[in-house]
Amino acid sequence: MDPSRSRLNLNRSQKSRSRRNQKSRSRRSQKSRSRRSQKSRSRQPTEPEKPKPSVPSIEDDEDEDDGEDEDKTAVQYEVVEKVGTIIETVELANASRLKVSEVDQLALQKAIKKARQRDDKTADKEDVLIELILKAKDINEDEVVIQIPKKSLGELAELDRANLKIVAQDLATVEVPHNSVVDLEQKIDGDLQVGIKRKNNQLDLNFSSNDKKVENFKQEVFVQIPKLAKGEVIVLVQQGKQEVIVKKSYVSADGNVYAMIKGSGKIKVVNTSKEFADVKENDWFKNAVAFVNSRRLFIGVDADHFEPHQAMTRAMFATVLYRLEDSPETSKQALFNDVKSDAWYSAGVNWMKQNNLIMGNGNGQFAPDAIITREQLVTLMYRYAKHLDRDSITRGDINKFKDVSKLSPWSVEAMRWAVGEGLIQGSKQMLMPRASTSRAEVAAIVERYVKYLVKKD
Repeated sequence: MDPSRSRLNLNRSQKSRSRRNQKSRSRRSQKSRSRRSQKSRSRQPTEPEKPKPSVPSIEDDEDEDDGEDEDKTAVQYEVVEKVGTIIETVELANASRLKVSEVDQLALQKAIKKARQRDDKTADKEDVLIELILKAKDINEDEVVIQIPKKSLGELAELDRANLKIVAQDLATVEVPHNSVVDLEQKIDGDLQVGIKRKNNQLDLNFSSNDKKVENFKQEVFVQIPKLAKGEVIVLVQQGKQEVIVKKSYVSADGNVYAMIKGSGKIKVVNTSKEFADVKENDWFKNAVAFVNSRRLFIGVDADHFEPHQAMTRAMFATVLYRLEDSPETSKQALFNDVKSDAWYSAGVNWMKQNNLIMGNGNGQFAPDAIITREQLVTLMYRYAKHLDRDSITRGDINKFKDVSKLSPWSVEAMRWAVGEGLIQGSKQMLMPRASTSRAEVAAIVERYVKYLVKKD
């Protein structure tokens, strides 16, 4: 391989992340991240048959007025575009006749050095994410093993904000976030081997060292698989265990797969959604309901009904995000005085509280049965994206909405982010931040949200 083929490009892309504290009406912000180990999955709670709607509660740590005497002074919020990514590409040795494509350590070291030098010259380092791309071309038809020297992996782990991206032509693209690069380097005792094998509409992805497989990562790995199979959702099978639905996944109409997975395993596409009596074939929300149900993010109010027009409550949405996180173990003790430990939503509320995604209304209560407002919903989505290191500094133009002055100060940054990423589109030039949202509407928003989380390009 010719090391001179390494190249440095500055692209503008969604791969960027900021580390700034988010302040209302500020130009840019430094990102603080909550990185916590995910624990084993607990049984998912079921939704109540018909929770009673109540008056929307105030949002976390902020007082919400009735909106009658609001300041009508126009406030202009700045639009912030996506920022650059430093990319270093290393072409791997020809693997057309060999199943193992070894990474040249010298070429890898040069690429890392170039990335570090480019980073040092960048004025605002917090705006730059470094990616090292290992590109295998002319690979074997359906299988390749890419071997990365442990020393080189260690050097990459020391380079802050550096991800590792493996592009195996038509087989798959795998991106390992920096936290998992560090995690892998600590777990292996030799060179890292990344095996990618495609057969019968399935893909085997294995990370190993000295024949020891790495099952789980500190942070989920991004996978893109072109035209694997058509269907609703993917499942991951690890070491002969049962199929586990990958909730953070998306299968396009032509069978392209985008997913965030937790470790090695076999990936395949399946159909798991069910039919509901109150969701008709021509309903605008039918596909969105199938999307959230196939991932078990929404289960339904009973065995046969989805209640698409019922207003979403705070307890319901906390449970949706908890399920998206694969329902990890959490405190059994109630953390709010109005959330009983045996309530169907208690695990979700407790998990979000423990991870600083919700704080309550300031008097020890969560108001689980209160209708969640649009600005509350967006704020929780934004916080969870930050928890996953998937928020960007992109900020959309909310000045175009006639009711922008009705936004509560604590929701401005989240709404700018949601508009900038296309998660919230408004209606008739209105954001309606304090309006309620139906289960069907939230299903559509969650579908867009999951696609945003898993698609890196």
